[in-house]
Amino acid sequence: MEPLVIFGKCRAIICFGPASSMTGFRSGEYFQVTIDPEMVSPGGDYIRFDQRDQSAENEVHGWQRIDALTICEVLSKGEANPLRHTVTMRSITKE
Repeated sequence: MEPLVIFGKCRAIICFGPASSMTGFRSGEYFQVTIDPEMVSPGGDYIRFDQRDQSAENEVHGWQRIDALTICEVLSKGEANPLRHTVTMRSITKE
């Protein structure tokens, strides 16, 4: 797994916890969310999903611990945010 630095809003598929050989074998393990670097807590440990964009695209809501999430795949990328905030998350890399 490699860290992924996100510079702007993006849609992604995530799972909770680190990726393992068993990741994806249980239903409901993957969730689509909009990752917004501007929604990271001041301490940098948490990210808020679905605060500004309350669309059906977000399947996880509220504050989540960044270290507890893995990005499985980025679906679409937006432009970098004007405040230049970033968020670094664990991600699965294809070999």
